[in-house]
Parts: sequence; C-alpha cells; structure tokens
Amino acid sequence: MRAVAARRIARELSRRGRAATVRTPPSALEALSHELRHAAAAGVPSRWWSADEAPNPYLGLLAWADYAVVSPDSVNMASEACGASIPVYVDRPHLCRRRLAAFHDGLLRAGRTRPWPPPGGGLEPPERWRTVAPEGGGDAQRAAGRVLQMLAERRAAAL
Repeated sequence: MRAVAARRIARELSRRGRAATVRTPPSALEALSHELRHAAAAGVPSRWWSADEAPNPYLGLLAWADYAVVSPDSVNMASEACGASIPVYVDRPHLCRRRLAAFHDGLLRAGRTRPWPPPGGGLEPPERWRTVAPEGGGDAQRAAGRVLQMLAERRAAAL
C-alpha cells in the first residue's frame, strides 16, 4: 500500500472515529501513524498498535468496530474482519494475484467485502451489507460443534 493510500484511509477513519490495523510497508505505516496522531490530538478516538506490543488488540477492535478497512495482503486479517459480521472494505483488491486474487474475488462476489475506496467516496450504510453469518452459524460454529461431538464420543468410548 502506498503512503498516499494510507493517508486517505487514515483521514477517513479518523474523521469517523474508527480504529484500524494494517500490514503495510514502513512508509505507509508512518503516514498512517501521523494521521492517527493528528486525529487523536483533535479528540478522535484512535489506537496505534505495533507488532512489538502485546497483546494484539485486533479482535477486540473488530468487536467494537462499525466498519473495517483491511489491506489485501492478509487472508487472516480479511477473514477475521468478515467473521466479526461488520462491513469490510479491502484496499485495492484488484492488485492481488493468483490465490489472493481468487480469495478476494470470492469475498467480493459473496457480498462480504467491497473495494476501498468506495465509489463516490462515502461509506455505505451497514444495512446494505451482507454481514450476517450463514444459517446455522457458519463454519466456525459448525467446527466447534463437531469438536464437541468428537470429545463426547471419546469420553463415551473411554467409559
């Protein structure tokens, strides 16, 4: 991600009082950090975290977020954001290749993500997004149910 894109994202996020997490080159991180410091000085809630700090607040931030803007280079970041059932924008997913492109194309086609920046420059209202988990709770809930079932079977076999 270029520093210009980071500044654009940071301005939009700080204007709306949002937090962000990114995995980007140092120049873009510095631009983002600069914009968020200015937003914080103006009284806009923001949180800057770096990889040398613990614990990672990303999942907590997602729990409180109204929107997420993620970089296209991390399947985990996009997946966790989509799992939080909030609108997720992906910064310039068209720049991805091969497996990352296929991953983001699938999310875009399913309506779970949209490209950043949004057309017209404004965020779409959350009610226009498909953010609800599929019937039955989705993959994570099915996997947890299967693990519980296997544990119960193991206990029953041990008796």
